[in-house]
Amino acid sequence: MNISFVPLSESHFPLLLKWLEETHVKTWWDKDVSYTADLVKEKYVSYVEGYKLENGKKKAIHSFVIYVDNNPIGYIQIYNAYDFARNQPLLDLPKSLAAIDFFIGESAYIRKGLGAEILKSFDYQGYENILVDPDIDNIAAIKAYEKTGFKRIKASTDTHEILMLKETLMTVIIYLIGRSGTGKYTIAKELAQSGYKIIDNQLINNPIFSILDLDNGAPVPKEAWEAIGKIRNIVFDFMSNETQHNYILTNELFDDDIGDHQCYAQVEEIAIKRGSIFVPIKLQISEAENIKRITNQARALRYKSLSIDERDRDRKLIQISHPNLLEIEVSDLTPSAVAKIILAFISEKL
Repeated sequence: MNISFVPLSESHFPLLLKWLEETHVKTWWDKDVSYTADLVKEKYVSYVEGYKLENGKKKAIHSFVIYVDNNPIGYIQIYNAYDFARNQPLLDLPKSLAAIDFFIGESAYIRKGLGAEILKSFDYQGYENILVDPDIDNIAAIKAYEKTGFKRIKASTDTHEILMLKETLMTVIIYLIGRSGTGKYTIAKELAQSGYKIIDNQLINNPIFSILDLDNGAPVPKEAWEAIGKIRNIVFDFMSNETQHNYILTNELFDDDIGDHQCYAQVEEIAIKRGSIFVPIKLQISEAENIKRITNQARALRYKSLSIDERDRDRKLIQISHPNLLEIEVSDLTPSAVAKIILAFISEKL
């Protein structure tokens, strides 16, 4: 499922008219207005230009039609919460505060859990806090907001609304890519001291590796890799929906392996879905230092190979084209030094 947001245009007005008169929308949105084509144009034509008049002054408002797999299904708008009069006064709230309103207009797309997915995918325009004020009885909307991190801060029986607030803290996904024995996990442990959660390849592999009777370097059966793939998908699905933490993933990914490219694409897509900063990092190492590190006996405790596979010696790591790509030569660096380089790089991106 691909969710996208297309800026509102006048070509969308017939859709808006249809949606605004749908019973499931009218229950919560402009319930006292009977829309016509002229009324839709009168209200929304300035939105196309990116503003709404408030007391005779132009106030910015950003409006989008929501698409799912290239099908228009609803509407969403975002604006400075302090720019427009509200039913409840905004007291003791952050200065950087946007408000959003949205609805799913196409009846075939309601009651499918799409609301939360839309909120996860939306760009909040750099605001640090987001405000919503659903009707107290709009249980589906309230649940969707809560699933994506909105917290109830005030309910009013007078206006029949609940004020809900979300902090849009920017999260980061680091993808450490390097050959076996490069020190990916050790570097990840250093980064974990700064609050990152580690999902290294052994975390995913070892539930299966631990029940196999494999000699060091022996090939892993096909059915084992299939089971590991299922575990990876479960972990990745959890990451996609758990949006509060920073993560580090580690892998040895080769450019000539389609599966490795697919794995990389999965992680990048997770970052996009979460709205996280994605930082792919390629770790380079000399052959001599690689041999020295890979023979460390501590690796065996995590079911890691203690030798370099000769078949992989001449294979190239995956080629990556990403604006946040960082390449580090780690042969002469301690894990702590590498972690400091990575954190400094990310600090520039935040």
